[in-house]
Amino acid sequence: MATIGVGIIGCGGIALQNHLPGLKLCPDTQLVGLCDSNAEVLDCAVQQTGVTFSTQDYNELVRRDDIHAVIIATPNATHAAMAIAAASNGKHVLCEKPLGMDQAETLGMLNCARENGVRHMTAFTYRFVPAMRYMKYLVESGGIGQPYHIRTCRLQDWGDRNLGWRQFSQMAGSGELGDMLSHRLDYAHFLIGDMKRLTADTRRFVDDRQGQISDLEDWVTVMAEFENQATGVLESSKLATGRGEGA
Repeated sequence: MATIGVGIIGCGGIALQNHLPGLKLCPDTQLVGLCDSNAEVLDCAVQQTGVTFSTQDYNELVRRDDIHAVIIATPNATHAAMAIAAASNGKHVLCEKPLGMDQAETLGMLNCARENGVRHMTAFTYRFVPAMRYMKYLVESGGIGQPYHIRTCRLQDWGDRNLGWRQFSQMAGSGELGDMLSHRLDYAHFLIGDMKRLTADTRRFVDDRQGQISDLEDWVTVMAEFENQATGVLESSKLATGRGEGA
């Protein structure tokens, strides 16, 4: 198999702590280039990886012939433009969640990928956790019978910690819903099937996060009924006292 040249757009913690180790586990891939709008962040990533090509302009990266696939790990508001540019240049795309700021942006990304015949994927990592893959096997094989209910939670004790761009609607689009519950929603869909109906609620309990106003939710819950009649309760919160970094 030919080596797949990979470019990463966005060189923050998600890229360096998660995507880079993942690439190292794939012998048929080679990191070719890096892109970040922050020169200091980009320089640190270059020093860590040793790549010879780096740029602050993602268009330069997606136009390279030696890059075949692109990982997008940037603030949510930038995803659509970057993914569309990559797909339009024939690059396969792995994009962090949530894909777009709204349905229109997300469908635009999907349609562009289809029109250009490239593979496209959201970075929903739960599907690939060994224990969760085994759970999927148990459900599909009938090893645990017919599931009647799924309950998931992501509870973190972050209090009034500053969340950076993730606490601003213009950059993130959504708060706890897109940041954390999206993983649980995807896994519930993957494990149980399509949802038939649901009711949901979101709240913002902390408006001021260390001197900066937050305009996004820090708690969300969903009650759902699936097409196979199973039910589900999915919850995520940044304000679960005693939970630390999350459980």
